[in-house]
Amino acid sequence: MAIPIVATPTYELKLPSSGKKIKYRPFLVKEEKVLLLAMETKDPTQIQSTTKTVISDCTFGAVDVETCPPFDLEYIVLQLRIKSVGEKISPNFKCSECQTQNSVDIDLTKVGVVHTPDHSNTIKLTDQLGVIMRYPTIEDTVGMEGMDEKDTGKNTERSMNLIASCIEVIFDKDKTYKTKDFSREEVIDFIENLSQGMFQKIAKFFQDIPAIKQEVTFTCSKCNHENHYTLRGMQDFFTS
Repeated sequence: MAIPIVATPTYELKLPSSGKKIKYRPFLVKEEKVLLLAMETKDPTQIQSTTKTVISDCTFGAVDVETCPPFDLEYIVLQLRIKSVGEKISPNFKCSECQTQNSVDIDLTKVGVVHTPDHSNTIKLTDQLGVIMRYPTIEDTVGMEGMDEKDTGKNTERSMNLIASCIEVIFDKDKTYKTKDFSREEVIDFIENLSQGMFQKIAKFFQDIPAIKQEVTFTCSKCNHENHYTLRGMQDFFTS
């Protein structure tokens, strides 16, 4: 006689980017284990691969993990963690004054995707010229975190390629140009010929991309100094 398999409940969530409702199940013990192990490695490629697999399995394939915006994936992982493990986490934070570790309770049900006011994927560069952006996928952003600040040449190349891959449409007063109809080199040439002011408008799009975010305030148990931290993104919440 086989050992019985425990049935898992099904829940529903709404994707922050589109409002689309999808069904999901909590992750299993084995899935939580590989996810935490991947995050502990701090290897972006390992985290990416594991996260995509767990999300796809737990959402019954309803989410296209290859094209889904990172903040949708972060939100899904957050909901999976709440239903699978619990609503509370108690990460440790160093006091900025005396360096003492403090355990701080965080209610994950109060954590959500934060949107910057007036954030839009349509960016007017001038009165007659603009671009329409797409959000970078998790694969687009691999290699962007932890870049060597001294290697400015490689950093610039990565950033330029990321921006070029996320511009979907260029438009002026007369016509629209879909970047898929042009080479990567042509799109990068367009970017390189922008003024600094125009370029900063595009850069701000990336700075303002929605993310799961929570402000954390605590008083140090040793020196009574009041500390303020901002948690942003999946790794901040689950590896702090």
